[in-house]
Amino acid sequence: MPWHEVCDPQKGYIKDDKIILEAYVKADAPCGEKEIIVDNIDSEEMEEEPQSQATVRFTMKNVSKVTERKFSHAVFIQNLPWKILAKPSGDFNYAWLPNKNLAVFLHCDAESKSFWSCHASAELRLIPQKIGVQPLTRNIDHIFYNKDRSWGTTCFMPWHEVCDPQKGYIKDDKIILEAYVKADTPRGMKEITLGNIFGEEIHEKIESVPEATIHFTVENFSEVKELERRYTNPIFIRNLPWKIVAKYEEDTKSQPPNKKTLGFYLKCDADSNSFWSCRASVKFRLIPQKAGVNIQ
Repeated sequence: MPWHEVCDPQKGYIKDDKIILEAYVKADAPCGEKEIIVDNIDSEEMEEEPQSQATVRFTMKNVSKVTERKFSHAVFIQNLPWKILAKPSGDFNYAWLPNKNLAVFLHCDAESKSFWSCHASAELRLIPQKIGVQPLTRNIDHIFYNKDRSWGTTCFMPWHEVCDPQKGYIKDDKIILEAYVKADTPRGMKEITLGNIFGEEIHEKIESVPEATIHFTVENFSEVKELERRYTNPIFIRNLPWKIVAKYEEDTKSQPPNKKTLGFYLKCDADSNSFWSCRASVKFRLIPQKAGVNIQ
């Protein structure tokens, strides 16, 4: 759609400098080469059943001097290495955060040249070191994958409160963090690419969502710059991560003001060293925000 029409409130597609995009996606089962993703993550190849839940504990020292991210040791859950990631966030890292805060994340420290994903939930905890003080907790639920391996909160607790001995969470310049993690069996190319690209019969059924709608509210739309791309978080369809991409484009065949246009794409955010393919159909929608206007 021409950019000037998208930005025209009279057209009914923009409100408070926001537009709403949707992509209704249907995907077939992906095809590719069979492949193991992280050293023997498939439980059928393991001699022992992997643990599905465990607690990661991290004592962070010299808290008052910490200026960068710190990692705990890894704990293996579902044969993947999980760590706690902690760091100060605020004025110097995130301009939109008014104050310095303690940021805490669960991090899956698995690197692979193949695509993989793992759904996990966790209770992140700041453990008190003073009698009568309750643990501070935050719950998270996320699908971790090779391009999105950390999830948590940038505002777990204000930094000055963390460093205040009266609050009861710091002692001898140390704090104690925990993450109680529950993880599902990880998925990878070996699971989702049954058969191969030459049409071998698929002997196993892939139990995954075959269709879904991806919803994307693009904020501060008028500020989107040339070459800038805006992405949604991934939605998993057929166990592959799909995103909407919105960007500024120019139609070289058109004349101003139609030259500048809204570019709208569906992206499969799966990387792999092996060849893979997935046939998908998509219906793109620009959702009106004014009564009487039709969906574009």
